[in-house]
Amino acid sequence: MTKPVISIDNLSKRYIIGENIYGTGARTFRDLFDHKIRKLLDVKKHVAEKDNVIWALRDVSFNVDQGDVIGVIGRNGAGKSTLLKILSKITEPTKGRVTMRGRVASLLEVGTGFSYELTGRENIYLNGAILGMRKAEIDTKFDKIVEFAEVAQFVDTPVKRYSSGMFLRLAFSVAAHLEPEVLIVDEVLAVGDVQFQKKCMGKMKDVSQNQGRTVLFVSHNIDAIAQLCKKCALLEKGHLRVFGETDDVIRAYLKPEATQTGAFTNTKPASSAEKIHLESVKVMDATRRVTPKISSGEAIHVQVEYTVQKEVEGARVGIMLKNHQGIILVRNGDADVDLRHYEKRGPGRYVNSCAIPTSVLKNGDYFLTVFSDIPMREWLFYEEDVLAFEYQDFANNDVVYHEYPTGLMKFDFHWDVTKDA
Repeated sequence: MTKPVISIDNLSKRYIIGENIYGTGARTFRDLFDHKIRKLLDVKKHVAEKDNVIWALRDVSFNVDQGDVIGVIGRNGAGKSTLLKILSKITEPTKGRVTMRGRVASLLEVGTGFSYELTGRENIYLNGAILGMRKAEIDTKFDKIVEFAEVAQFVDTPVKRYSSGMFLRLAFSVAAHLEPEVLIVDEVLAVGDVQFQKKCMGKMKDVSQNQGRTVLFVSHNIDAIAQLCKKCALLEKGHLRVFGETDDVIRAYLKPEATQTGAFTNTKPASSAEKIHLESVKVMDATRRVTPKISSGEAIHVQVEYTVQKEVEGARVGIMLKNHQGIILVRNGDADVDLRHYEKRGPGRYVNSCAIPTSVLKNGDYFLTVFSDIPMREWLFYEEDVLAFEYQDFANNDVVYHEYPTGLMKFDFHWDVTKDA
């Protein structure tokens, strides 16, 4: 039986807030030696119960086989970056063990492993040497690296003079082309432009599918995770909540965040700084009954109630609908349909209603985000995945999606906006 490329066994990482790990006084060899011994023996009593202790990871275990593309997802602070830093040997675990087989290339932030004083050419050879490659091996890859990064004109310029985009392109190109057995990529790709992100996605698919190499990919872009990864790990407050098929893990990631009753009431009190305060959101069937389950043939009615606390001009209120993979199907606001809604809204309580035809939906779970903004200027509120509902199509119609600027669905949106007297 083939051994996994990555074995993670009861991995834990503890941080102590405010602690000077070297103690007081000079950082002498004795200080460092004493700290290392104390850490190995774990002589700190009851440290786990202290208020200033944070477990970034706690008893995480899973295996990754050769050629797997594994997504790592979770909310901010879930432990994703800590996991990758341990796998990249940037930091050591407090407990547990990681076994890596083969060369590892990491791209955790722009410029990881680069020297700003060296040129692009010199950094390519430096990174290759770090990975254990001979100069002759790097020579064979050099032209492809430069071509992919689109920096041929500047390859002999110190990278400190590169723009952030050039830096990112070269860093990813080096990591992907120097034939590591394991490629670790963090959310850093979100820095690049859309075309470069697509290019990177294509390269990671090639590295895994055609070259049999292993990829670990951390991202908040659920669409990218769904397209690229066959398996996924969901981290939650340092614990591994789910590890398995990507669709199942994404569904587990999204569902707990959305109420399943068909109605959401904002329990946060309005602050004086808010111009518009969200009050409630409802999903209703054709009879205006609040429900988390919609059957075929029934229009889905969405109702958003909010309070304008200060007169506001140029604002819109709208919704965003995602499927169980986190892919945006449609995004629309009242002012996108009727420009009159960009005019001044005086203080008062408002209700926005719209209908989504079920003819554009497939069987499955859907997640509703509500928002208000002054486009290109200011977010007034943004509540992500506040509601979930299930659509059941008994006729099992085959819906085909196309890519539009506002999502994958296109239909005539109509908003009914009313204000309480």
